[in-house]
Amino acid sequence: MASTLELLTINNADRIMQIPVDFTTSYPELSYFSASIVPEINFNAAIAVPSVGQGGFRDPYQGIERAHPDIVLKPVSCKLFDGSWDADTGAARGYHRGEEEYYNLIRQTAMLGTLSKICRQIWWGLDENSGGFKGITQSISAYTPKVGTKTPGCEHVFAVKTGEPYTQLAWGKNGTIEVKPMFQNTHTEFVGGKAKKYDTMGETINAWCGLQVGSEFSFGVCYHPSWSNDNVAPGNVFNDNMLYTLLSQFHVDFAPTAFFMSRKSAAALRASRTATNPTGAPAPVPDSVAGIPIYITESLTIGGPKVAFPDDEPTGTTP
Repeated sequence: MASTLELLTINNADRIMQIPVDFTTSYPELSYFSASIVPEINFNAAIAVPSVGQGGFRDPYQGIERAHPDIVLKPVSCKLFDGSWDADTGAARGYHRGEEEYYNLIRQTAMLGTLSKICRQIWWGLDENSGGFKGITQSISAYTPKVGTKTPGCEHVFAVKTGEPYTQLAWGKNGTIEVKPMFQNTHTEFVGGKAKKYDTMGETINAWCGLQVGSEFSFGVCYHPSWSNDNVAPGNVFNDNMLYTLLSQFHVDFAPTAFFMSRKSAAALRASRTATNPTGAPAPVPDSVAGIPIYITESLTIGGPKVAFPDDEPTGTTP
């Protein structure tokens, strides 16, 4: 099944998708999570529930109870994905590479910003944007594998398995991303009771996206306190034992295929490995646990990734 990145690449005009490699490195969800194409924006996903004891041996001409796996219909709702943008035509005309390149730059920036928000929506869901789709945190139940104690501001590390019976993104309207022709408009804002105007060029880019969680068993979560270099015992904050404990709670049919964590969690895990290294040599950046790959993502940064621009200046206040 295609990943979200593959789907977007196939379904988009060349002018939309020019995703830099470093962006997919920062947001690996685009390459990891499989994508389902569905005709509507609301649908029922058919999920087979694994059961024990189906089938068996029998003597000739002796009957046996036939297997009848449970099929559960789970509702999935796609929400409007909006990558629309507009730009000041005066600024475009002043761009040294020309107007068209300026609009291409704005288009790419808008799309990447929207995709990063979709990646955060996967985990945080309605806590990230109440107008978006429900995320994995809204699917956590008493049966979900979990380790640690959830406290305000704590880090979240997720173990997940992607695919139709597990977790995946769903793209409604047959996965079509609608791109309307560029249009001219006039931006108006009122300052001191007077209308201030400038001309813009804009573009409407819409699609429908949702998250399909087949079962609360198809992912797990590890909570741990946020860690910094000031902590004296990083091994007590987050370590491999916690992740192995998390793995031990999964049903055999739902064994995860990836861990997702923030840079802070990866740093804490690395520090704990360094602390237990007999040679004392610094451990490498963690890339796997029990053979399961680790993806470090900006989506799990508490409060969202921090972005600075060259013209940012200190204001004398602490954010």
